[in-house]
Formats: sequence, structure tokens, C-alpha cells
Amino acid sequence: MANALLFISLPESETPSTSWTMLNDELLDRSTVEQYLFELSNAFSILHHEVYVGKYDSRNVRSFLENFNVLEDCYPSPIRNLLRKIFSEFDFSDIRETIEFTNNCKLYNQDVADSPLYAIASLLPNCRDHNFLIYNHAALKLGGNRITVSYDNEPFSIDIASNDVMLSLWFSENRYPRRVFHDTDKHRAKNQGNWDNASPLLCSISEGQQLLNSAVGLKGSTTLFNFDTKHNYIIQFMNDNVAYEGEVYYHGYHLVDLRQNQECSIPVAILEKSRVK
Repeated sequence: MANALLFISLPESETPSTSWTMLNDELLDRSTVEQYLFELSNAFSILHHEVYVGKYDSRNVRSFLENFNVLEDCYPSPIRNLLRKIFSEFDFSDIRETIEFTNNCKLYNQDVADSPLYAIASLLPNCRDHNFLIYNHAALKLGGNRITVSYDNEPFSIDIASNDVMLSLWFSENRYPRRVFHDTDKHRAKNQGNWDNASPLLCSISEGQQLLNSAVGLKGSTTLFNFDTKHNYIIQFMNDNVAYEGEVYYHGYHLVDLRQNQECSIPVAILEKSRVK
């Protein structure tokens, strides 16, 4: 079972569920809300190779959409459809399908009531071996990177990520199974491989491990990529199909001869980084 439970929280309409919930009244035009949803989808693009259980709160979603109901006819792609597409692509399901609101829940010693935080907290007692993360997409007025929620008088810690960098860093440190980088005779660290005409591995093992930790890929592929700023080349990581308990192994090499046909298999975000020299 995945050891990461990831929750998405959205800003709400005029009557938010808690005093910590932000309003979405600044999103009430087409370009702004579409940019907001694009940023959400772009942040989640790192999740294709992660093992996690994704949850949203349908009550939170309904409140988010209330302000856009009268505008739906103005949009070629209605906002609810764009949001539904994101949830479907990244396998998010409604948390309210699996919970019962029966216990007392507090944050900062104040009742959380019927809110996304209550829905999240209700899962905590039965998932003690999991790591919990809220992706706070301009939705909650919470300081810091972690909160403590009391559910039925028992405290639980929940991590907070508010942008794609924090989301990537959190999975780098909390993913399961963890990624392990190694070199091979063909692609030896610091380009010491003994195969003629093999693509070079310019970095050290420790540098390769750091780049692997934040590498991303395309949906349906086991290959990962990152941009090595030290050597100014894209590095490609290949899954060795070798896994031990809690670990999966990769080797890698730098793409020093980046042809157009290779670019088709590299995530756009990595290509963009490679062009900023």
C-alpha cells in the first residue's frame, strides 16, 4: 500500500467552511481561473511516478465552484470539467466516500467542523503508517510547512506544500519506495565507463542521487529526467527493474547530444530548464 496520502484543498466561495479557508473571489475571470487550474495540473505533473493515494473533499469542491456557476456558459471548457479532468488524470477520489463525521476535531484548539481538514483528520487514526500531505493551492491560511490536528483528542501531524517546488521536495524526502541511483560499467560516474561511444555520466554518485530524487517523467513511462545545472545537460534515468523492499534502482547518463527525436520523450518542464543557460 502507498505510504503517502495526498489531499488537495481549494479556495471557497463567499461562505468558507472555516476561518482558515481562503476565498476565490480573485479568480472570477476566465484567464485567472484557467491559469489557477493550469498551475494545479502542472504541479501534479511530478506525480506520474509517485506512489500515493490522492483525495479531494467534494464539499470543498462544490464551494469552490459556486462562484463560477453563473459564468459556466462563458467558458468553452467549463471549470468543473477542467477540475474533473485533473482529478481523473492524477487519480484523486472523494474523501467523503470513505469517512464518517462522528469525532471531535480541532486545529489550534478550535473546532474544525464539517470542513476539508475534518475530512482529512478522520483518516488519520486508521492510517498511522502513512505520511500525510495537504497541497494547499492558495486555499488555506496556515503558516509553516506542518500543522497538528487533534482528532478525538489525539494529535496528528500533517505536512503542507503550497507550490510545485515544495511538492517535489516532499516526495523526494517521503516517497515509498525510495529511489536508489548507481552507476554501471557502461555509464560510470564522472565518465569513467569502459564502453566505447557510450553516453557519459558526468556527475558523481551522490550528485546523481540528488538529481534522481527530484527527477520527473511522462505518464506510462518508467524513464525519468532532470536538468543537471552543474554540467548544463539533461540527465536521463533508466529503471533497472530491480527492487528490494522499500527501494527501486536506477542508472543514468547525460544527454550530451540532444537530438530532436529525443526531445519528444522528455517532459516539457525539463526541456525548458535546459534552455535557460
